[in-house]
Amino acid sequence: MNNHKGGLALAIAVVLLIVAAFLLPSMPNANAAPAAAVTPIAAQAGIGPSQNPRLVEFFNMRSLTADTLSPCLAVGDFTKADLYYNIDIGSTQRVTLTTRAGNMPGLAVAQLSAAANKSADAADLTQFAVYGQYMCVYAELDTTAAVSLTVNAWVK
Repeated sequence: MNNHKGGLALAIAVVLLIVAAFLLPSMPNANAAPAAAVTPIAAQAGIGPSQNPRLVEFFNMRSLTADTLSPCLAVGDFTKADLYYNIDIGSTQRVTLTTRAGNMPGLAVAQLSAAANKSADAADLTQFAVYGQYMCVYAELDTTAAVSLTVNAWVK
């Protein structure tokens, strides 16, 4: 008789567990962590005091014969810059363009390479994140041969 009571108790316990599994709300699935940290451009997309994009010019068909830093322009109200460059190389020359950013116009630090070691005429349009209050472009030349350079950005 004790075996019969033990088997009945076990059967009741199994039935109660099955009923409880169906009646209790299921736990939500946990989302996996992102693969990498959120980038500033993703975190700030479309956010900023100014929603009026504008064109800023760093170099406008300027002839350069030495390394040159463009004027640093106020872009703190924006989060993205569509940077356009056009390099016209007349003779043997290598040109590297680097974006610079800072919170004061004269204190900009290197950020990202926009064009590396271009040795022939080149043009491109690339989007960059905007950091700090000011943005400028540094043109690095390997020789003193003249180069005509245009660099501007559509900041938004």
